Amino acid sequence: MPLRIDEQRRQELLKQPESGMGYQILQADDTIVVLNAEIVLPLADSASHLDWVVKIISLPEDVRRGLIADLSPYDGDLTAQAHGSYLSTTRAKEVFVRYSAFFPDRRLLSDGSVLPGTYATTRNDVPLVPSGLAALGRYALPNPSPAVYKYTLNAPIGTVIRCGTSAPKFGQAGGGVEILFTAGSPAGSTSGPAKIPER
Repeated sequence: MPLRIDEQRRQELLKQPESGMGYQILQADDTIVVLNAEIVLPLADSASHLDWVVKIISLPEDVRRGLIADLSPYDGDLTAQAHGSYLSTTRAKEVFVRYSAFFPDRRLLSDGSVLPGTYATTRNDVPLVPSGLAALGRYALPNPSPAVYKYTLNAPIGTVIRCGTSAPKFGQAGGGVEILFTAGSPAGSTSGPAKIPER
C-alpha cells in the first residue's frame, strides 16, 4: 500500500539532495523511493514497520490524480545512480526547467527559492519533452503519473551546478540533460508552474 511520510521526516528529507528530478532513493532496511518528499512508493511487507510513514488517506484530485493507482513495488537498485557529471556555474540569462507531477513541488519554496540538491534541466532540452509522459522517460523518473507541471528557474549568474545526463532506470530510457543545483538558488529564482499535456 502507498505510504505518506510524516511531517518530521519530510523536513529531514528536504534538507537532503535529490537522487533525480522529483525523487529520492533511500536506504532503510530496504531500498525505497520517495516522491516529492512525501509519497513512498510501495514497499515490501518487511518494510511496513518503519515508524516514519503513515498510510495515505486522501490526496487532492487536481494535484495527484492517479498518482498511487496500481503501483507495483520498487525493484530497482542503486547502480544506475553512478553516472558522470561535471561541475559548472550558471551563465547570464540562462534558463532552467523542472518537471514535476506535483503542485506544489516541495523543493521549490513559496518565495521562489530552490532547495540545495534539487534537479532541473536546461531550456534547450524542453523541445524534447512535449508531455508529462515524455518527461518520465527522458529523465528516468519513477513517477506513476505524468510530470505535467513545468516550473521555470532563473538562477543568478555564477550559481554552482552539476551538469550531466539521466541514466536509464525505473524501466525508463533516460538520456535527458540533468542540472543539479548543489547549493540551491535564492528567493525569486522560480516561476510557474505551467501545465503541459499528459501525453
